[in-house]
Amino acid sequence: MVRASSVVLALAATALGCEPAPRPREVPPVTGADPATGPLPPGAPVALAAGLTHSCAVVAGRVYCWGANTHGELGDGTTDDRAAPTEVPGLDDVVSVALGSYHGCALRRGGEVACWGRGTGGALGRPGVDVARTPGPVPGVADAVAISSSEGHTCAVTQTGRVLCWGGNFRGQLGDGATEPRADVVTVAGLEDAVEVAAGHTQTCARRASGAVVCWGERFGGLPEGAGPGPVAVPGLSDAVSLAVGRRHACAARAGGRILCWGDDDDGVLGRGGARPPRGEVTPPGPVVGVEDAVQVIAGSDYGCARRRSGAVACWGQNRDGQLGDRTEEARRAPVPVSGLFDAALLAGGTAHACALRASGQVVCWGYDEQAQLGRGRVGAALAPEEAGGLGAAAEVAAGARHACARLRDGTVSCWGANDSAELGDGTRVPRASPVPLGAPLHDVVEIAVGRTQSCARTARGEVWCWGDDRKSRSHLEYHPGPPGSGIFEVAVEVAGEPDPGRSRPMPVPGLADAVDVAAGEGRSCAVRATGRVVCWTTESSAVPAEIAGLEGVVEVAVGAAHACARRQDGRVACWGSNAWCRLGDGTTAEHAQPLEVAGLEAVAQLVAGRLHTCARRQDGGVLCWGTNHSGQLGDGTTSDRYRPVAVKGLADAALLPAGEEHTCAVRRSGAVACWGQNFGGELGDGTTSGRLEPVAVASITDAVSVAAGTRFSCAVRGEGGIVCWGEAPARAPAARTWPHSTVPVAVVGLGAE
Repeated sequence: MVRASSVVLALAATALGCEPAPRPREVPPVTGADPATGPLPPGAPVALAAGLTHSCAVVAGRVYCWGANTHGELGDGTTDDRAAPTEVPGLDDVVSVALGSYHGCALRRGGEVACWGRGTGGALGRPGVDVARTPGPVPGVADAVAISSSEGHTCAVTQTGRVLCWGGNFRGQLGDGATEPRADVVTVAGLEDAVEVAAGHTQTCARRASGAVVCWGERFGGLPEGAGPGPVAVPGLSDAVSLAVGRRHACAARAGGRILCWGDDDDGVLGRGGARPPRGEVTPPGPVVGVEDAVQVIAGSDYGCARRRSGAVACWGQNRDGQLGDRTEEARRAPVPVSGLFDAALLAGGTAHACALRASGQVVCWGYDEQAQLGRGRVGAALAPEEAGGLGAAAEVAAGARHACARLRDGTVSCWGANDSAELGDGTRVPRASPVPLGAPLHDVVEIAVGRTQSCARTARGEVWCWGDDRKSRSHLEYHPGPPGSGIFEVAVEVAGEPDPGRSRPMPVPGLADAVDVAAGEGRSCAVRATGRVVCWTTESSAVPAEIAGLEGVVEVAVGAAHACARRQDGRVACWGSNAWCRLGDGTTAEHAQPLEVAGLEAVAQLVAGRLHTCARRQDGGVLCWGTNHSGQLGDGTTSDRYRPVAVKGLADAALLPAGEEHTCAVRRSGAVACWGQNFGGELGDGTTSGRLEPVAVASITDAVSVAAGTRFSCAVRGEGGIVCWGEAPARAPAARTWPHSTVPVAVVGLGAE
């Protein structure tokens, strides 16, 4: 999640007239799990898959895999295990990937399927091929639109709605009426309207266009017997939107958001809660408790997970390897939240590990990791999500007033630009024209947050480390918290400050070891804890976080100039602090020390704050902003301040937002970037220095995965991991800047170099 809450000196806190804005329009409920409709920036992974001891992702048409490779299951032409993603050669047009225990298959854009790995039992769909270390085509499959693999077999849905299968068949899971393995492709009888297929250990299921579900193979879970070997309908299920089949259980997410599961419930894998049933008892389809807003369901060997409409993920079942992601190894008969994961756009389930694609394009995995299938560069079970690194150089960029920082794929951070307040965290106050690494051993950073002159990094362990803003006092307006549990207030001070030596290098925030989100403003920062509570602290190195009263269920926080806002898990937003220039979105200019809900704002997926304005990205891709608008930073075509949210014009497909000092940007789902507002330094990237009241396209960017907005500059991470910036380069000395002053994007040089 990008943080770019850059702020400058506060203006006088006089109430200005703010015109009312219309209520945001209603967003229709999400009814499907097609990742193409979700917030997936191109250049970031668009598909994920997890097998027994390996995982894969699709990035810009190419496949990258990691984990065990004894049988060639990584498809890179070797049998060398890989602890980080490695490209599968010969594939550049892939749209999805499916993994079995020791093989993988890729669906190509034209409808062909290519497979690699161990071909025992016909798993590769090529007669006579027992092992293939690189991909090869499956004969007879030319018009596939979806694929799914299990332990030793694969099935594909064709454009005409047929289902084709090949591989292991000892329980009839190929649907051809036999139990013999098939290396050649067979057609499942009686299916001509399938839109999705899910392959399990001994049972395969398909979703029909009507939403009905049929299964074949082993008839566990009370499925009808005596109806022949072909597909049989799952009783009571007519509105499925997502399917998953595990070892001896299966689940379907319904259009209304409920999940039905059936099969063996020994480990609580059906998510029913309550007491354990007698061992071996089969259970007919019934609802998973406590989940009513699911849009996708996955199934491992003995666990299940649901992606919720908000982006949160809940899992249930066996947990001996941490596959539930709740930081424990305790089995759960009812769903529990995956720790720190609130913005998932896609899930993939392996045998005992799972992976998620976050809205930012980051891939995180958790669970079993004996063969490095989590892609972290090391082995050992992860009890909570950790990033799968190596899919590019840079993963995230964030910008302050005159500096910027990048989080790299290896979990490290480098910063560049002005360093008067030690904002680069390298232990000096020397400006840097090229990115320099932090002066602290941080190697597992998963999020960076940059304010005006200070920055913070959140680690996979939940710690927050901060640096910069090393003046204990500044001779201008400052923003200070009130008593613990209160809001933010503007306080005028006129005293000179002395440097705080504890801020020139990253220092851990005291008492904070369970953070799931962090944001930085000017003079203070805030974090969301795993409990859903919010804590804030000043920039002095000795500051201790204080909890903000009245906030629960929070998943994201944004900090601006003397105000802050929080997004709850249900998509609602609450703000507190100074309300000059309508920053709190409550229809007034009255300050509120306690959080106050922004009326009519629902289904929010991301929240960002600029100096005096705030913006929210909704789940449907629309963006609403409120607050000051003198530079057009609200994007509604006017310069009228707004004390209630107003829609940004012409923007209905936003995938990611940053808010700068007086301009705002968005990554569109296509990978293009649009910006609006102030443009004195060329920060809008459209080749001019003319301000814009509505979004304009940033020149030449079509593959952005992260974007940041500073004071008079902006930056973006591109799909290959490189960084480009535009506007005024923040470092005025030494003479060689990180990039020249430019009104269009140019590459940042020396990433990671001294």
